[in-house]
This record gives sequence, structure tokens and C-alpha cells, in this order.
Amino acid sequence: MTPAEAIAMLDKQIAEHGQTVKLKRGTTGPHETQAFVRGFKASEIAGLLQQGDRQVVVSPSGLGSFGVPEAQDKISIAGSAATVQSVESVRIGDVLVRLNLVVRG
Repeated sequence: MTPAEAIAMLDKQIAEHGQTVKLKRGTTGPHETQAFVRGFKASEIAGLLQQGDRQVVVSPSGLGSFGVPEAQDKISIAGSAATVQSVESVRIGDVLVRLNLVVRG
């Protein structure tokens, strides 16, 4: 699978099943994009994860000029405010194809 194919597949799934989120960094934003949002199962809560934390999956193609989210960026999910705790970049080769965010709030 090429990076372009992976991004296209993710974009299609997010368009069909995702929801709108708004990202904000300092005075930048809010930037509206689509994402998958889900809670963590009790069996997944370990280490720094806390009950109520959520995973947000974002495609790099939806980020535009906002760029890659960073820890401490703010995110609004269905009108509820949260803070990005960590960002996992998923790459194929050197190409960013997906971002997995852990958010709290």
C-alpha cells in the first residue's frame, strides 16, 4: 500500500463515519476538521491514560495550514472542550498518513 492509498482510505472512512472537531493552538484556530473519536476501554487504561480520555484519529489531509496537532493544543468535540495529551504520528516510509491523538477533558 502506498502512502497516498492509505490516506485516501482513511479520508473515505472519516468522511463516512467521522465527526467534526475543532482544533486550537494559542491564537491559531479554531481549525475545523473531521475525525474518529472514541473512548478507551477499561482494559486499555494504563500508564498515563485516565478514565474519560479519548482517542481522536485525524487524517493529515484535513489539517491544512493548522499543521500537526501538538500536546496542549485545545480540541472541541461536539461542543465539549478537551486538551491534547499526546500525538502519535503514523507513517509509511517518510510520509505521514495518520495521527492518533489522546485527549483529556
